[in-house]
Amino acid sequence: MHLVDMFISHRKPLLLFGPSGTGKSFYIKNYMMNKLSLDTYVPSFVTFTTQTSANFTHKTKHTQHKIGRA
Repeated sequence: MHLVDMFISHRKPLLLFGPSGTGKSFYIKNYMMNKLSLDTYVPSFVTFTTQTSANFTHKTKHTQHKIGRA
């Protein structure tokens, strides 16, 4: 948890990678929902699979900006 705290406090991007089913998504979602101040941060989740394309990701981010979520 210390490394995640450091990345967030210094406002640096963080990438977790590893085999499926090792708890990466659960760990980060739990951290974002329970450890961060919801007054300061707005959690947002994007799940990537083998079916996720760069165009889909771009369109999703662009749509969130239009509706004021990002």
